[in-house]
Amino acid sequence: ERSPTNTPNVVPKWGIYRQSQHYEICTTYPQELIIPTQLIDNHEQLLQIVKYRSKGRIPVLCYHHNFNGTNMLRCAQPLVGVGQFRRSHEDEIYITQLVNAKLIVDARPLNNARANMAKGGGYEVSTHYKDIEVFFANIENIHVIRESLQIIKELCFELLKGDDRNELMNVDDYYHKQLISSSWIKHLRYVLRGAYKIAKTMHHMYGNVIIHCSDGWDRTAQLSSLSQILLDHYYRTIKCLAILIEKEWVS
Repeated sequence: ERSPTNTPNVVPKWGIYRQSQHYEICTTYPQELIIPTQLIDNHEQLLQIVKYRSKGRIPVLCYHHNFNGTNMLRCAQPLVGVGQFRRSHEDEIYITQLVNAKLIVDARPLNNARANMAKGGGYEVSTHYKDIEVFFANIENIHVIRESLQIIKELCFELLKGDDRNELMNVDDYYHKQLISSSWIKHLRYVLRGAYKIAKTMHHMYGNVIIHCSDGWDRTAQLSSLSQILLDHYYRTIKCLAILIEKEWVS
């Protein structure tokens, strides 16, 4: 496709921030982070944002969409606390002005995000982040997903044990009910819906997107990875899928 004429209003200038060998900014991020150059030059502002994000996982660039210049960033939840009274002026400027985000995708169900406030976490208050939509992808935590997967595994083992194909055909309703009760299809649906929302915002609405869950780990990586596969044919090969996994999950 040809490049569009309408691109994001603000195009941030990005640079590489190199953490020391002690990973002083974030111990669970790579040693090299891609962030706006203005933030690299203002170390005090950077540290304020680090303090405001869980595990110090600030919004960092993970994908640039060559089609129209939009960007995808990933991070962890803001530490707003009970009542959402805690704010970070530096974080708000970073996301609204330096990044010029149009969408924040919180991978969690809204109730889960609210529950995190009791532990100091939480989610972005839309009134503090002007002209940015906050979307809850409704993906359950790893414990719920693990229980769902266990039901699927047990069903598969039951099917493998069956010797009589006709007997198996007669109990299709049982397996279908077990599949539905596992909620596995529902979990897949929410991941797909979240990735579609991200891809649509970036490709068709020319908006920069930020993705996070509680600590920016499994659910965040699911959404960032799948949306990049939707957006970019580069990642639809075996070799480049491995690169994507290394980039989003391992590094």
